[in-house]
Amino acid sequence: MADSSSAASAAIAARGLGFDWPGGVVALEGVTLDVAAGEKVALLGSNGAGKSTLLRLLAGRLEPARGSLELFGRPQGRPASGRSAYLPQETELDPEMTAGETFELIAALLGLPDPQARIAAVAEKFGLGGRLETPVAELSGGFRRRLDLALFLLEEKELLLLDEPAAGLDAEGGEILLAELERRAAAGAAIVLAGHDLDWLGRLTRRAVLLAGGRLAAKGAPGDFTAAATGARSGAGPGPGRGRGPRR
Repeated sequence: MADSSSAASAAIAARGLGFDWPGGVVALEGVTLDVAAGEKVALLGSNGAGKSTLLRLLAGRLEPARGSLELFGRPQGRPASGRSAYLPQETELDPEMTAGETFELIAALLGLPDPQARIAAVAEKFGLGGRLETPVAELSGGFRRRLDLALFLLEEKELLLLDEPAAGLDAEGGEILLAELERRAAAGAAIVLAGHDLDWLGRLTRRAVLLAGGRLAAKGAPGDFTAAATGARSGAGPGPGRGRGPRR
């Protein structure tokens, strides 16, 4: 078990987390995980293994039934949780609003300083600059996911929690996301993301944990696991040149 000083410096310090769904169905049991600032961790596992539940616990969307959870040395739910951001698998955006109107709404809710400059920068980065007048309902699936990610990344948070962020992305969008997550980690952000593509995840990080039946079953790099063991896909990710480049 980590000492108090290392726990205080960790972005995430989870100890023996457990969670039950109504009816006593155990979703997670005994999950212990430490993530430092600037570290990238991939959550692997088949559907129903507990990846999304763990992310929701880390994000404060669910409360653990057992164990303890601290973010930046503070119990989850305290002010430190404002230093994190969570992207679920599916988001709910108003289909009648344009992409630009959606950006403006989220920026206003976040209280961003100089929101127009920030919107312009993020929209351009994700290739949405020419689609700000397009209603959300008329965006392709790939550009709708780009919009989800751009909205999520409007703020420079210290902890990023992403559930299947590359799902539905086109090839160029996958490359943009990889580069942006690398940049955020280099700036000190801790990143935990669930995914099903071992090659794509392996280009981002060398640290992965495998969940099975709600428990941590193994640790390693994404490339250490087989698709059969994780319920994952190999070579089907969004980015071109899949599997190329160094693993970090």
